[in-house]
Amino acid sequence: MNMKKATIIMTMALATLCVGCGSGSRARVELGEYKDIKVQALTVEPTEEEIQSEIDAFLTANKFKDAENTVVDDGETVNIDYVGYLDGEAFEGGSAEGQDLQIGSNTILFEEQLIGKNAGETVTIDLTFPDTYFNTDLAGKETQFDVTVNYIYSIPELTEELVVGLGEYESVQALRDSIYESIKESKQATSDTQFINSVMVEIIGNCEFAGITDKDTEKYFTEEYDYYKSVAETYYQTDLETFLSWYGITEEEFKEECEATAMLKVKEDLVLDAIAEAEGIKISNAEYDTQIQEWIAEYSAYYSIDEATLVEMYGGEAECKKSVLRIKVREQLVKEAEVSEYVDELESSVKDMLESTEDKKENEIEED
Repeated sequence: MNMKKATIIMTMALATLCVGCGSGSRARVELGEYKDIKVQALTVEPTEEEIQSEIDAFLTANKFKDAENTVVDDGETVNIDYVGYLDGEAFEGGSAEGQDLQIGSNTILFEEQLIGKNAGETVTIDLTFPDTYFNTDLAGKETQFDVTVNYIYSIPELTEELVVGLGEYESVQALRDSIYESIKESKQATSDTQFINSVMVEIIGNCEFAGITDKDTEKYFTEEYDYYKSVAETYYQTDLETFLSWYGITEEEFKEECEATAMLKVKEDLVLDAIAEAEGIKISNAEYDTQIQEWIAEYSAYYSIDEATLVEMYGGEAECKKSVLRIKVREQLVKEAEVSEYVDELESSVKDMLESTEDKKENEIEED
């Protein structure tokens, strides 16, 4: 996507405002076109493939123990017991009983070696853990697993009898209709979020910035970095570097992602603050109170929080009000924007679009 169309450059209404990055910051923005924005949006119509995938998941969830299915095949779900041994001794976390496992799901490292085995059979599997395995006590180690295939599941066919018998839907069509609406709702949420991002990136791409320093982006960078570090340590009991390696990302690449995200957020703050001032947009006490209560309700899904604690988290009442104002401005910009076309995939990601604006150094404001 061309973020700096020549026609837009010709019609820019520029207004330089030093706002958005706190006291002492020299960061500033020269507003470009922010009205009549047109961007692509993701289609929300469910495809037949998506519907069928959910039907398959529904059938899999209603799998049944099949005494006539005696040989494990790829894609099938089996029930197994297993014990893992390291240096001849069972190791912690390496055993399970009555565990369901879909062959080919890449859930357990030895699952492909069960293909062709018989129900009721016990086999010993030699397994060397990858050097990058998250549990460093097992990484690169040679182990053995005794695995018993208890039984094999079969997937039922989609019939009126099955669907009605389960009691949740009155017919196969009712099941399909429910799946259709669920997929559409999910795709609509994704499309809405992506549309907001695309509108803001388009507007940011139409603007020019100067004076943004590491000090301005530090807060957002730290928030992003610390969040994923906490996820790695809290939920996966591993360090950030190992966690990132599972996704094929180096820590240096991750830091670059965090820097790009932080830069986008700083630029968005500058733009939203500048537009609020240029358009004379304010928030009422009622709007502020409503947003505070919405935030409290969102946080309450995870832990109890009161208004005073919330305001403190945001850096005080002034920062809270600034955040509420930015939300109002963003909502107004998105409301005024139009969809240029609906597509199955966007031409480029928000990150790619941001990087394209970062490369346009010739469009940056000249320093004083």
